[in-house]
Amino acid sequence: MALAVALLVIMLGAAGCQSVALAPLGQGQAKLALEGDERRLWNRASEEEDRIKRSGLLYNDPSLAEYVNEVAQRVLPKAAKEAGLTVQVQVAKSQALNAFAMPNGALYLHTGILAQMDNEAQLATLLGHEITHVTHRHMVKEFRDIQNKTAAFSVF
Repeated sequence: MALAVALLVIMLGAAGCQSVALAPLGQGQAKLALEGDERRLWNRASEEEDRIKRSGLLYNDPSLAEYVNEVAQRVLPKAAKEAGLTVQVQVAKSQALNAFAMPNGALYLHTGILAQMDNEAQLATLLGHEITHVTHRHMVKEFRDIQNKTAAFSVF
């Protein structure tokens, strides 16, 4: 019985370590090279973008959109740009102090957080944070981690 418990502990601990290290987008690759599961996440993100556009939740101000996208382009790492990664910022009508990123480079800023900003440096910091989620592939890493843990738990 003690052996079975020890094996369970070892397998559960190993489940969190099984994810393959992913280099940030643009690092060590001339062009974006997405694996199958990552491509599926990007496709799902594109579907969600379409749904958000149809929802009426986006703030329609072309000059604001141009400005936040200009700042995002300055923050986007050169290596990621050269590899073909693009980011597109949209502003959502919401008083929430929030922003989020899709794995395919779609970034969303809520009007609530924009209203609290005092300067461009704060905007650049927020955009840099969200861009890091994209370039460092946080969503695909989380997805793989969940798959690994689910597989380990399903064994038992």
